[in-house]
Amino acid sequence: MPEAEQYLAEAMAYYEKASIGFYGQVAAGYLGNTYKDMSKYNKALGFIKKFISMIQDTRTLLSWHNVYKLFMVNVHILNKKKDVDLHEVEDLIASHENNRLAACEAFGARFIAEIYMHIDDHQMIEAESWINHAIGFNTKYDTKWELARDHVVYAEWFLKGGDSPKAREQLTTAIGFCEK
Repeated sequence: MPEAEQYLAEAMAYYEKASIGFYGQVAAGYLGNTYKDMSKYNKALGFIKKFISMIQDTRTLLSWHNVYKLFMVNVHILNKKKDVDLHEVEDLIASHENNRLAACEAFGARFIAEIYMHIDDHQMIEAESWINHAIGFNTKYDTKWELARDHVVYAEWFLKGGDSPKAREQLTTAIGFCEK
């Protein structure tokens, strides 16, 4: 992770010097993901907000706007923010279901799964459905890195349900995708 963080931070610095929007958006988006994976939620939120702002400024990658708003809600919940607007979450999910850009489907589905998984313990069935949606999509398009991330979320889902052997199985699957 430190290497990814370093290269993405360098990309952001180049973006700030050259003002090439697309590259800055990609760097900000992946830095948000990297910091989220490192549980550095405040840093993740900063880059997620930067990504959303860049999209609004440049009017590019608009399909990703909703996905990253879902991502922002997800990180707020992981950061123990209590005042999440459930109506906003429902609206974002409804918008996501209408987004037909293939690359957005799996990212959004994984973020929705995590939102349901962490918002309260009564949404676990819904969370599993969205995890399986992300896994199905990434299997169809053979995106191994994203499949690995999906299986890590599924492992968290099993751990939350108290099933350590299934969680271990999901982590083993995730590691297998990383090795390919």
